[in-house]
Amino acid sequence: MDREAFKNRFIFYIVVLGSTLMMGVFFVYSSLFAMEDLEGLDPESKIITYIAALVIGMAGGLIAFYFGNSIIRGKYYLIQAVFIFHIFFLFLPHMYSSIANVNRWVYIAGFQVQPSEFSKIILPAFITYLFYRIKNPFILYTAIFFSIGSTVSMIFIQPDLSSSAIVLMIGIFTVFLNLKNKKSFIIFFIVVLILFLGLFLFRDEYLADYQLNRVSGEDTFQTDQSRRAISNGGIIGTAPFGGNIKYNVPASYADFIMSIIGEEWGKLGVMLVLTMFFLLSREMTRLSYFTRDAVTFSFSTAIAFYIFLQMSINALVGLGVRGIPVTGVTLPLMSYGNSSLIITLTGIGWTIGLIYFNGMERLNNEGE
Repeated sequence: MDREAFKNRFIFYIVVLGSTLMMGVFFVYSSLFAMEDLEGLDPESKIITYIAALVIGMAGGLIAFYFGNSIIRGKYYLIQAVFIFHIFFLFLPHMYSSIANVNRWVYIAGFQVQPSEFSKIILPAFITYLFYRIKNPFILYTAIFFSIGSTVSMIFIQPDLSSSAIVLMIGIFTVFLNLKNKKSFIIFFIVVLILFLGLFLFRDEYLADYQLNRVSGEDTFQTDQSRRAISNGGIIGTAPFGGNIKYNVPASYADFIMSIIGEEWGKLGVMLVLTMFFLLSREMTRLSYFTRDAVTFSFSTAIAFYIFLQMSINALVGLGVRGIPVTGVTLPLMSYGNSSLIITLTGIGWTIGLIYFNGMERLNNEGE
């Protein structure tokens, strides 16, 4: 790939990202409009809050674009400070009164912020840094175990089962990306297999009754309503803001945004959205691989995995696939979840910065 091809692919990625964000604003507003009577929402005020979060996320992405390279490589101890602050931030919700018996949010400047969303980019960044800086295997894997264990534990006790599971998978995936030899890969794979087997066998010991019911998929009301809405949309949909089944889908502006897309835009609209996310994840990984920089590839591919994983979970739940428990996972960039939107945009800005600066450095070196 020459300089011109690299820039063209980079621009293509920005265009896909911009298109996804514009579609997301439209879908969120439509879903808020549908929920106005069912949940007593004010669509106008909510969409203004969403756009404010979009602006903050873009600002965060811009800052990460320029300073992300220094942070993730541990210059001036920045990444250590960020990780420690992130652990404290995960504890902060316990300082507030519980909402529905959970402590997942803090309030900053009028925004309800979910600290666990930060873990989805901070943890892979810190693991990438550990592999980049630490050469002693014992110290390296001890630090990795501590970073993943402390982060997932702090999220799980909020309690937030779905986020802790997603963060655990992101952390494990980032470690796999950095394993350099077959022996390490096999050993870590066996450890992970034992971990997940243990979590499955002893789930009754650490999960509450409502979590067990959710995991078993016993409550199907939401998925049934979502499936009806998508079925009503047919192939091409009922038209923007059209359809009437969506008014009966709880939380369609967040967990079940696919029901809005499916009813208004049909199965073609759903396929378009899934294609956009596939392109975002694939191009991010391909561009990071081109840089031939291990740090860039590790972090960027982990973020691509996070986006694709969360999209897949939300799509399976939102499309009403039988046997999939309702997880409360938003669709990145397209659901009403301000913390998720801000963090996803910051993570994307971070990866774009790493790709751009390290990709241009490679091209400049090859030019010499």
